[in-house]
Amino acid sequence: MASPDRLDAMRPFCLVDYVRACHLRPQETNRLPAVTQVWQRLGQQQSSFSSERGTRSATVAGDLTPGWSSSVTVSPVALYSRYFAACCFTQLAAGFPVPDSEGINSMQYPRQHESARWRGVEMRKVGGRRREPYRYRTDRPPIQNVVNCCVKSRASLFIIMVVAPRQELCGLWYLYPSATTAIVAGMDYYQGLEDGGRTECLADKIVEGEVVAAVAVLAVVVVEMAAEVEAVAYSHPVSYQYVQQVVKTEVIAVEASETTPEDAAILEAEVTEGGEVEEERKSLHQWPEGGIPAPDAQVANTEATIEGTLTKKPSKQRKLEMPERPGYGTRGRPVQLLANYFRLTAQQKGTLSRYNLQILPHAGRTPSARKSKQIIKLLLHQHFNDQKTRIATDYKSMLVSAHDIGVQREEYSVQYRAEGEEDVEPMNPDIYKVLLQKTGEFSTSDLLEYMNSTDSNAVFAPKEEVIQVLNVVLGHWPKSNPDLVTIGANKHIGISQALIEKGPLIAGLEVLRGFFVSVRPATSRLLINVQVKNIACYQSGPLVDLLWAFGENCQWNPFKIGSFVRLLRVEATHIVKKNKKGQRVPRVKVIAGLARKTRDGPNSRVKVSKDGAGPQDVSFLLEESGQRQGPSGRWITVSRFFKDRYNIDTDADIPVVNVGTPNDPKYLPAEVCQVIPGQPSKAKLTPLQTRAMINFAVRKPAENARSIVTKGASVLGVTPRINDTLTAFGLNVNPILTSVPGRVLASPTIHYGDVIAAYKDSRAGSGGKGKGKGKEMKPKIQDVSPNLGSWNMQKIRFSEGARVRSWAWLHIQKPRSNTQTLSTALGGFLQTMKDCGITVDGAIASKSIVINWRDNEAQIAGAIDELMRRQPEMILFILDVADAPIYNFIKKTCDRHVGVRNVCALTHKLTGKQGNDLQYFANVALKVNLKFGGVNQNLWPDKLGIIAEGKTMVVGIDVTHPSPGSKSNAPSVSGIVASINGSLGQWPADIRVQTSRTEPVEHLRDMLKSRLRLWAHHNNNNYPENILVYRDGVSEGQYQMVNDQEKTAMKKACEELYPATLTKKGLPRLTIVIVGKRHHTRFYPTKEKEADRSSNPQNGTIVDRGVTEARNWDFFLQAHTALQGTARPAHYYIVYDEIFRGLPLGGFSNTADILEDLTHNMCYLFGRATKAVSICPPAYYADLVCERARCYLSDLFDGGSDTASTVSAATTAAQPGDISIHDNVKNTMFYI
Repeated sequence: MASPDRLDAMRPFCLVDYVRACHLRPQETNRLPAVTQVWQRLGQQQSSFSSERGTRSATVAGDLTPGWSSSVTVSPVALYSRYFAACCFTQLAAGFPVPDSEGINSMQYPRQHESARWRGVEMRKVGGRRREPYRYRTDRPPIQNVVNCCVKSRASLFIIMVVAPRQELCGLWYLYPSATTAIVAGMDYYQGLEDGGRTECLADKIVEGEVVAAVAVLAVVVVEMAAEVEAVAYSHPVSYQYVQQVVKTEVIAVEASETTPEDAAILEAEVTEGGEVEEERKSLHQWPEGGIPAPDAQVANTEATIEGTLTKKPSKQRKLEMPERPGYGTRGRPVQLLANYFRLTAQQKGTLSRYNLQILPHAGRTPSARKSKQIIKLLLHQHFNDQKTRIATDYKSMLVSAHDIGVQREEYSVQYRAEGEEDVEPMNPDIYKVLLQKTGEFSTSDLLEYMNSTDSNAVFAPKEEVIQVLNVVLGHWPKSNPDLVTIGANKHIGISQALIEKGPLIAGLEVLRGFFVSVRPATSRLLINVQVKNIACYQSGPLVDLLWAFGENCQWNPFKIGSFVRLLRVEATHIVKKNKKGQRVPRVKVIAGLARKTRDGPNSRVKVSKDGAGPQDVSFLLEESGQRQGPSGRWITVSRFFKDRYNIDTDADIPVVNVGTPNDPKYLPAEVCQVIPGQPSKAKLTPLQTRAMINFAVRKPAENARSIVTKGASVLGVTPRINDTLTAFGLNVNPILTSVPGRVLASPTIHYGDVIAAYKDSRAGSGGKGKGKGKEMKPKIQDVSPNLGSWNMQKIRFSEGARVRSWAWLHIQKPRSNTQTLSTALGGFLQTMKDCGITVDGAIASKSIVINWRDNEAQIAGAIDELMRRQPEMILFILDVADAPIYNFIKKTCDRHVGVRNVCALTHKLTGKQGNDLQYFANVALKVNLKFGGVNQNLWPDKLGIIAEGKTMVVGIDVTHPSPGSKSNAPSVSGIVASINGSLGQWPADIRVQTSRTEPVEHLRDMLKSRLRLWAHHNNNNYPENILVYRDGVSEGQYQMVNDQEKTAMKKACEELYPATLTKKGLPRLTIVIVGKRHHTRFYPTKEKEADRSSNPQNGTIVDRGVTEARNWDFFLQAHTALQGTARPAHYYIVYDEIFRGLPLGGFSNTADILEDLTHNMCYLFGRATKAVSICPPAYYADLVCERARCYLSDLFDGGSDTASTVSAATTAAQPGDISIHDNVKNTMFYI
């Protein structure tokens, strides 16, 4: 604890503005649980609050809140700050009416209560220079204003303590981002804690009108020597004991930080896939009464029968384009799992008729997707109303009937009516023509017969078409439900008050939770795959709030705001229209953009003074005569018009929106627009938004499982009780999770040292060539046994340590950064590299620069040029700030232009633990060793099977496409990696640009040839006999494309390189395995002893039965341990095989075991991590290569959408030279 003298020497750190709420009724004062915040200095009993209006005693607040007091105990910690500002507010919410539940959830307070306006508190900088006061907004909840004020203070640390309903606190962490660290400690007011542990939330009391919430916020900012909250105690005669218990667990204090986990990952500060998590009580999905049933016996019998026929000599009657399953895997410890699949049953003699829907252009225009949906609804209502329960549609292009409706090809006329107007007869309705044409009949019984057949030669050609038809039937109910929104073909989100689940992102976005659904064929049955989906959408509710949220995030740039809201659908509320039933008819408008500055002309009817103008800066000619022939009438601003006509006040600072067209604009103030919920955002999420999305999405596996079988079943309508369409089609869904068998493969032992030599020595034995050579001839081997799929490198040396002949470091500083421990950290890092087996000496050059942000690229480029005069082989970049543009510039400069190996590290990570963070040093050393050609870890050759023989090259391929926020001329990028020997320790890469959003690898032939030549260079000019390819990023619909196009390109590359003597022998043998990451299959453990610490299946879990088809060769493998959330297994699908079918089984039961075991073991050889990774390393490395290419092309990938000011400057598509790698590093793992 600091002495009182030391504390007295500190500057004042409290600035208080106490505001008394208006309209406080005397009878309510004793019921308000308002909290008075009293900051007590150590050794002092009396506190004072200073403000520019004088000093107030703490008892002022006590007059309003009798019986309440609080105390805070502080102690100094070594934190530094450039700014100081502290504010204390007490908001008594009695000035507002008691909100209903909808108002609480949307965090909206009525605008009309202007009398409860808050006053702004002026923030001061340390130097005395004033900052602009923050203007409070009365259309926001009080807590938002308080937090905004804190954020505006630019404090390096502020602590916010809140007593409020939890709904009001929801999302504050994400809504108000800054470079500071904010801690929000929310505490609900509960009653009846002693009554059997039953509690009631304060929010419920607010809804009932029994209690009015009070919000108290204390923001504390540290000056040179800061205060760390150790304890906070709220006292009240009634709830003293309860609050004492809550505070101990819910009040948090942490050190301020200017980086986020996402930024650190971008800068490669974290080299493993995640850190350790605390062990906690496991939570498993609870099955209904009767317990978890065993996997379906009929399915198991069918699988066994088909397996028996498949493992025999293949029949000549069936010519397959893809390999058959060679049997089911047998290795591993058996476990029982639950899968997120529902059982779908269909009547044995059902026939489905399929029809193509085509809406013909009307008045030369094709209707929008939303209008097309309404037209199809009217088609069914006007022409098939008596059959509507037996008809399903996707509301786009297909109609399915449970019976023949007697149509082969017919054109129907549809009278168009807007949504909500079905009972209104328009005067002159638009007539749309819809062409309906029958395209096929399909028998569900034929599909079921095929799925139950034990004949390995059975073929059902229209299988995919029948599955597509069933998906239309399954999706019809949610797409027809007005309480749901469908995104894409099969993602459905509830938007009604009863169904919606949402959380805030920031900058005008929110995340909505919905469900994905798809019919999946499996052995002996049909299944429905249901998975929770979290989708980023535009913030629903008042458009004013969305514009404020996004505008403050982009400094109110009108072009960015206009691009953000373009095509956003809003409901205009200033005119209320009702149908004959008295129901409100929504007036939906589509935003074309913001107001654009106009040039006045003789026929001009709109005047806009500036781009992004507000309602007072936009005028239009108000017609008085009702004629639009020539300029008549009077000019009036949008603001004045809406005040005069509708008595609506508008904010002059909020831009109006154009709901017309650019040539015929129609401007509305944001105050009369409500954003319709469920509109997905296509923009790339920022790191803060990604962080918020992850935190919302991450839940315990059991929570997701419960959500699927309860809310998911309700949202998707997969029960006959609420979905009569299923009954009409003879379909039935059992909404419980499917039980499937799985196996847990044992983790291989990780070896460090010369494993190949040791293996040969062990095989030679005492009678071999090694006899009599002495112990000094045996290589030193260090074995490590993984625990939960991970291990550490303490006192471990790399299998092959690299040599770093020279290196330098460059410290990129922010102003006034602390470098006291940097030299200590660099010394520790150097020693760690040596301890790990890297041959390296001290740095030959170093430099520190303080970037000014305006010309940072030139500064960094100049510093690199200066260091390169000493010709270092590597530069270590030490970054004070995790900044993606700086990182991209470093990689682009070093990898492509200069040709020097480089590693980035964050200063606070490198200097952590007083410059002695050995674990972090080792993580960085992993990357250094790989970049210089070393091998970090190994497995015994018998764990790598055919690969250890040194005649098999393993290849990884991936393609990355432009994200929605990329420029229009951004290309797709393909990447390839390949091993150079049997140790699988080095994976050099090649990158090419290709046509945008094209999945087939266009330059695959040349890319594979470059890898084959490099293999030959490292293997005495011999080409590999086998090429095992792991292809990433391919959807199920593209499997055949891989066989038709990419396999052909790879075969062609081999023909051009291999001598005829080898090709005549059928060499090289090729196997292609698709690696799927974006599927929707999840598994859940059924017993605690079979679950890992996050309640997921244990690492090494493999599933190839129950949810697969017996005739296809595929399997699911969860090789890793998920740190949080529900683990996603990788899906491996073999589309071509020439290698494994002919291999001797050795100690394996069948060929399936060989490939499954090999793939699992390789997951422990990802070089930059000391843990098993989620997908096989070749696919993982290929993905990293593509991500590195995105760094090189960041101007195109991260530059945002084209605008008038930028499109002319960047119209040329990327060329191959844009991502060419410097010769010095191109055959290294530069991308790691």
